[in-house]
Amino acid sequence: MLRFLLFVCCLVSVACSIPCDNEIKHELVSPDGRYTATAFIRDCGATTDFSPQVYLRRTGNKLAATGNVFIGNHSNEITIRWLSASELEISSPGEVAHSMKEFEGVRVRLK
Repeated sequence: MLRFLLFVCCLVSVACSIPCDNEIKHELVSPDGRYTATAFIRDCGATTDFSPQVYLRRTGNKLAATGNVFIGNHSNEITIRWLSASELEISSPGEVAHSMKEFEGVRVRLK
């Protein structure tokens, strides 16, 4: 019985630790080279929907696992474009879960 319980516990822990995958769709450097915007689709498995996300950072800094200026739900489509060195446009047809209007002087516009 103890072996069976240990086996079940192992199965549950493995099932709960399924990592999420990020598929990068676009990565663009701002016109002045100061910032890098990365648009990606986060997929955490069959029990969750796709999440389009954007992570904005100073060029040279590491990409994080989740978005900081935009997180959406229910879509595997996302596009980004720089309108100027200080304005980033994000477009995704899904639901918006989180968005920032500004990040370190860069205006974030949802289309």
